[in-house]
Amino acid sequence: MINNQRGISLVEVLATLVILSIIGGTIWSIFFQGHSYSQNAISKNAMQQEANIILTSLKNVHQTNDKYTISTISDSSCDSVDGKIGGRIEITGIEDHNGTGTISNEQDKVFSNTRLCFISSLEETINIANKNNVPLTLTIYEKQNPTNILKINTLLFRIKEEKVDVQG
Repeated sequence: MINNQRGISLVEVLATLVILSIIGGTIWSIFFQGHSYSQNAISKNAMQQEANIILTSLKNVHQTNDKYTISTISDSSCDSVDGKIGGRIEITGIEDHNGTGTISNEQDKVFSNTRLCFISSLEETINIANKNNVPLTLTIYEKQNPTNILKINTLLFRIKEEKVDVQG
């Protein structure tokens, strides 16, 4: 009888398949975990950019006008976060410093996005006559993934005029 041991046995084939499956599964999960993390980072970056645009506009309106109204208009495609339904943010009823009254509706600001929902902690008319600082929490989240949330706490302020007593 000839003892021929060229080739591989069934056990060796199965062991190779198991090892390759483990390695392939690990590489696959690392790839998709990295992809998921990348998509989450891209989304957070987009939310941060939207927040910067909204906050810059709000600070500009707050510092240059005497009165305005900020509100969150609910959108049915947005889920509830912290007990509030998100949507778009509107700044309306803007009145300027020299008391000429309400600026035209073309000056009203509307912030909306097809992928994002916004919630403002302020739902009121801001009257700047007392020149107090106004705390604001801006919440932005994705419509498709409401657990991906960006919250920014900020303070809307005005530069206060101080009387300087100059004695000669």
